[in-house]
Amino acid sequence: MTISNTGTTATIARDGAAGLIRSTVDAVTNLPGIDTTRDIKTLTITFAPEINRTADGKETVVGYTFSETVKISVAGLLSGLMSSVIDTAVAKAGDALRINGVTLSISSDAKKEAMAQARRAAVADALATAQLLASAAGVKLGAPVSIVDSNNGFPDAGNVTSCGAQGYQASAVSQIETGVTEVRATVTVTFALL
Repeated sequence: MTISNTGTTATIARDGAAGLIRSTVDAVTNLPGIDTTRDIKTLTITFAPEINRTADGKETVVGYTFSETVKISVAGLLSGLMSSVIDTAVAKAGDALRINGVTLSISSDAKKEAMAQARRAAVADALATAQLLASAAGVKLGAPVSIVDSNNGFPDAGNVTSCGAQGYQASAVSQIETGVTEVRATVTVTFALL
């Protein structure tokens, strides 16, 4: 999320943004399941003058904008914590808030376990198919002589697009639709025939 503040001076812009950022981060870290040291990280800070350009090309500094982008990691989407983080941030920062995107991901341990299950199922399917074909051909199936794993990684869980805080209504609840991430494994098993 990015929180920005514009002020007539650099100090006003910075102080306003800092106050909004601090109060928003404090409110989010008070949610059960959020750990400040593990789950919240500043990604960028930008500070720039606001320039007014006249028709004759003259430029005048009319203010300054200070922005800070903070990454908030949330474990367990099914708990509704992500919706609570979004709603809390919007309630605290209001129109100064921009949510730059929500990325859904799966933990390393969960990825490993899902791929292990998919690989076991792929090998079992290969064995069942080989037994069926060997039986249909009137031969006996021997032991595997080679097994090739053709998997290149794990699919992304998905992204939710960017949004701003305009039009937020306190009675609304942010919905994060997780969908389903399908995991497939492809193996090639060569069996000896007896």
